[in-house]
Amino acid sequence: MSIFEHYDALIFDLDGTLADTMPLHLKAWELTAQQFGFAFDRDYFYTLGGIPTRETLEIIAQKQNSPLDIDSAGAYKTEKYLSIRDDLGVIAETRDLVFKNSGRLPIGVATGSSRDEALFTLDKIGLTQFIDTLISSDDVLNPKPAADTFAKVAELLKIDPAKCLAFEDTKIGYQSATAAGMHCLMVIDGVIQGLTELTDQLALEKQV
Repeated sequence: MSIFEHYDALIFDLDGTLADTMPLHLKAWELTAQQFGFAFDRDYFYTLGGIPTRETLEIIAQKQNSPLDIDSAGAYKTEKYLSIRDDLGVIAETRDLVFKNSGRLPIGVATGSSRDEALFTLDKIGLTQFIDTLISSDDVLNPKPAADTFAKVAELLKIDPAKCLAFEDTKIGYQSATAAGMHCLMVIDGVIQGLTELTDQLALEKQV
């Protein structure tokens, strides 16, 4: 039996999980840091993946005690990302999982991107028609790592969160999915991690 037969829905993060956009976002952040004079650490900024731009800048301003112009820096980062986003690619392993399960399980996307950006990305990687529900940063009051984004997808799909399997590439996203009551697998460098461990966990839960 496939592990996916234990679930009634699959819910994916977008950037870094379905779409290989993180290198582009990080480049845009690096350019923004140079322009606005705050420190850029690639690894740290990756950990903030899934948090909307404005909230990311608020975190940076507080962490670095920097008097950032949040609106101007956010607009600049968005402009730089938009100028290079045509170079984004797809993550093959999760894309193939969508293809394999489309029509068998409802498929949702829970993203920290804006709705317009998410729709562009899904269209660019050819997955728009396979997604049943999309929740973006425009659709929730409390973005990741709060549970709202994943919880809202489950609500719209009318699926118990405990019966949803989530996929994420950042710890913040993992926190969001598990806070919503879902099992979550990490996607690291384009590879789904933890399948064996989750299979063992499900077997133990079945015995209880």
